[in-house]
Amino acid sequence: MRLLRAVDMTFHEFEGSSIPPYAILSHRWEGEEVTYQEMRDRASATATRFRSTNDQELKSQTAATERKSGFKKIRQCCEQASEDMIEYVWVDTCCIDKSSSAELSEAINSMYVWYQQSIVCYAYLTDVHTWPTYRAEDADGAWAGIIDIYERQDGNGGGLKSRWDSGHVLAWQRLEPITHVMNSAWWTRGWTLQELIAPSEMIFYANNSPGWSKIGDKRALLELIVKRTGIEKHILLGGDVMKCSVAQRMSWASERETTRTEDLAYCLLGLFGVNMPLLYGEGSKAFLRLQVR
Repeated sequence: MRLLRAVDMTFHEFEGSSIPPYAILSHRWEGEEVTYQEMRDRASATATRFRSTNDQELKSQTAATERKSGFKKIRQCCEQASEDMIEYVWVDTCCIDKSSSAELSEAINSMYVWYQQSIVCYAYLTDVHTWPTYRAEDADGAWAGIIDIYERQDGNGGGLKSRWDSGHVLAWQRLEPITHVMNSAWWTRGWTLQELIAPSEMIFYANNSPGWSKIGDKRALLELIVKRTGIEKHILLGGDVMKCSVAQRMSWASERETTRTEDLAYCLLGLFGVNMPLLYGEGSKAFLRLQVR
């Protein structure tokens, strides 16, 4: 397993029982993600201190890498891990060498376990930009209010109303930031399903420049998550997912999307406890292969 050391953002390889405690990132892939090769070259350039002409080329490449929004996300993850006294992090964009089909296949087949074995998972909601600080004693009322709004709708968890009647205006103003969280695109992505279920500890963060803003952990948001996803509480809190029916597990993924058609199947491998080779290019046949496993 390749981990990124939070303090200096350098890669380190571990196997089996030698794998140290680590934090892991859950996020949506967007533009300007940073690859393994870019992070490796950045570390190499930093180590050489740019002493030669070739080093100057690396310096230029490093500057380009660090300007990417994906690099900022990795750096913020490392900073949060350091603050939490966790030495290593795992980020899927840069900790997998995707030029190696064998490594990519091993990583995707192992990913559920990697999330499960993490000390904490940071869920970064890049499209949530506003999150005021609520007093702890207000939290229960806030969650109860937003759940009530969910229940007054059609019951399918399809999103929250952007307006409410005049009798609820003040309550809505207070609760509106929570609706941004529940309407984040993070909840619609295929890969974030296993990332929500597998970790025992999960903390959600909003994208408040220049850094992250803590929203709350999985337990604090539990009732909201149940309403938003349809996943039972005991599963979200570490229950055995294999005891749920196939139909239940499929229902959790029914409204989620992936960029690649094949990933609709590959992102569910851990939830069904199966391994299978990756064949990008097979399209919807990947889902058929998953069903016969």
